[in-house]
Amino acid sequence: VQVIGVREQDLRARARVSLGEALRHRPHLWSAEESLSRAEALLEEGGTGDTLETGYLLEARASLRPDQQRLAEAHRLSDDAIAIYRRSRELHLLGRAFVEKGKIYAAAQDLEAAIHWLRKGLGLLDPTRERRFELGARLGLMLCLLESGRAQEAGFLLRASGSELNAYAGELLGL
Repeated sequence: VQVIGVREQDLRARARVSLGEALRHRPHLWSAEESLSRAEALLEEGGTGDTLETGYLLEARASLRPDQQRLAEAHRLSDDAIAIYRRSRELHLLGRAFVEKGKIYAAAQDLEAAIHWLRKGLGLLDPTRERRFELGARLGLMLCLLESGRAQEAGFLLRASGSELNAYAGELLGL
């Protein structure tokens, strides 16, 4: 019975992380922060100690920080999530964290670093696990390439991705 209760805390924390992510996209930054803080408390109160749950929380916090103009903290949190995912050998999650790192650099207008991290992340993502995230990362890479004056590379990637983008356009737009 105790094991079920402990796992329940992890699930509640994961739900809070998901809610925080949804609120960030609305954007309700204060509410997102509050939800992530509650997720952290749930993990501390009685979670299983699963480091991946901590990684999800750190990744969500890292993605929130650029919206709050807290880029240095975003990098630190992202690095912490990357370290967890590396230790656990979760390549897809490591790819997600690399993509988030790229987005942080893009928010800081460091386009070369953003391109580097986005490409690195895309190389590890399993597109069958999170198609929408993977396609969003590709679009982010195209935008960074275009903004850095590399329109030919962006165009090549767009042509290579065109049929997939058309097929998943509704999903990307949340339709």
